[in-house]
Amino acid sequence: MEVDLFGLPVVRRGEGRGRPEHRWTLENSNKVLLAFARGLSLDDAALVVGVSVPTLRKHYFSEVKQQAAAKLRMEMTQPDPAQQGGGRRERDGGKGIGSPA
Repeated sequence: MEVDLFGLPVVRRGEGRGRPEHRWTLENSNKVLLAFARGLSLDDAALVVGVSVPTLRKHYFSEVKQQAAAKLRMEMTQPDPAQQGGGRRERDGGKGIGSPA
């Protein structure tokens, strides 16, 4: 058994002091990227994951670097609503289907 300077037994704790350190996860990474894609701020993204802004920057630094481009990437992967269903209007002469002639 280990003893301290005064000869008293040293009891080791299983964990260090304070709260356990946050760990990066793919699920939280995706939440951060989605928050940025929706145009949310760093404060809001940190709130979504449940960490402080400094912790967000520490563990999700690569996602934070992509913040500016995330919204643009999201827009580029979504279909353009103006182009969906546009062909039907042209085929029926600009009238809705079932419209009186």
